[in-house]
Amino acid sequence: MIKEGDIGFVHNGAVISHLISWAMGSKWSHSFVVIGEVHGVVMVVETSDFEVTIGPLSRYTDGRPLSIYRIDGLSEEDVSTVCKRGLSLLGVKYGHAQLLSLGIRRLLRKIGINIGNFIRSGLVCCAVPLYAYEFILGIDPESIDTEDLYQKVKNSFTLVETTLKNEVINEKNIT
Repeated sequence: MIKEGDIGFVHNGAVISHLISWAMGSKWSHSFVVIGEVHGVVMVVETSDFEVTIGPLSRYTDGRPLSIYRIDGLSEEDVSTVCKRGLSLLGVKYGHAQLLSLGIRRLLRKIGINIGNFIRSGLVCCAVPLYAYEFILGIDPESIDTEDLYQKVKNSFTLVETTLKNEVINEKNIT
């Protein structure tokens, strides 16, 4: 069952998605936070091509690679805070230049050089879950990329749903 506060990872399949996932050394190109249900439709807060926005989870439930995780045992207050923090980012512009920074950082890591994110203009998708969960994870939301976030989430959260084995998420299961 999908719940408010869950974090999702997806690979969109578009050319830009392939470039993003390649630059970050990840199977994922996008991430989001589930914020609840509106008129029976599960909604997520995420970046679009231009800014942080909300949209239906259903756009990702067409069989493409998708995994959704949650921290077990979060209080209702913490889940509410996660959703509010994610929603507070609405309208923040997309960080297109950050993609360059994150790609360069990932390439430098391959030769043993670790540097911080040196372009912090706008937000890329992994920053949305990171800002939403910053008070729990204690990570600078703009210091890591989607693969770093995925590894942190994979090791600390519980896998709730996945289409990696062609399982389709039933949106009616949100609580």
